[in-house]
Amino acid sequence: MPLTAQAYADEQRAQGVPGERVQLSADLYAYVRSGGLASLTGDVRTVLGRPARDFTDCARATAAQGTWDF
Repeated sequence: MPLTAQAYADEQRAQGVPGERVQLSADLYAYVRSGGLASLTGDVRTVLGRPARDFTDCARATAAQGTWDF
């Protein structure tokens, strides 16, 4: 069952997170859960001069290079 923004905020408070930070993070959480960041833009191409990559592909390539070798 997905966590509601209120439940998320309650958990943050229980962990001792300051009130103003709780509200900010709960609002961001609600925005992300609503799909507010689900649209694609051409910003990566504009900034980096190449198309965006799927995160899974990027993570696999980075892991293969040993960057995340612990």
